[in-house]
Amino acid sequence: MVAEVFLVAWRRLAELPADPAGARPWLFATARNLLANAERGRRRAGALAVRVASQPPPHGEDPAEVVHRVDLGRAFGRLSSRDQETLALVAWDGLTPTEAADVLGVSTSAFSVRLSRARQRLRAHVGNPRHAEGVIP
Repeated sequence: MVAEVFLVAWRRLAELPADPAGARPWLFATARNLLANAERGRRRAGALAVRVASQPPPHGEDPAEVVHRVDLGRAFGRLSSRDQETLALVAWDGLTPTEAADVLGVSTSAFSVRLSRARQRLRAHVGNPRHAEGVIP
């Protein structure tokens, strides 16, 4: 939080009081506003979760498929940011391994190895290898 306060102060340096006695209350007010924004965000996220949970499932959707997607989402969240980025470039952004390798600044063969290992780790987190294959081969 302290780092965020000083980042705001750096970005708004022109608005910071020149007098050191005035700068301290300004920094406290900034910290208070950042805390309030974070709390509002947590409340909104909680309210959204309640609204989503209360919605009926879409018609014709198999409940097992919903559970599968939730399991896959949780498994994806357990991966490192590097693995998530690797999988997302191919699965979500639709890039070829060559294109994704260019994005990351690595060779195509290095990206292919990285992708293969990320898929293996995703399958391990899902617990059932068949679950991950349908979404990320």
